[in-house]
Amino acid sequence: MQDFKQLDQSLFNYAVFVKDDGVTFTHISNYKDEKIQTEVLNVPSFLDFQKKRDASGLNNSHNVQVLNYVGSTQKVI
Repeated sequence: MQDFKQLDQSLFNYAVFVKDDGVTFTHISNYKDEKIQTEVLNVPSFLDFQKKRDASGLNNSHNVQVLNYVGSTQKVI
């Protein structure tokens, strides 16, 4: 997260939540455009995180879902 904070925060938002089980995490992100999405997803520490996650034996329990924006009470990037 520290490395993400070094990027232009007006172009994306990245948040992580943990469920009550203390094990299951949900990452939610939105991006102004594909350029910043690519930049964020290629931050070396994030790539290292993914590599370690995959090597940990998580049995492919992680997945990516693309959501279609409907609306919000706040400005969304």
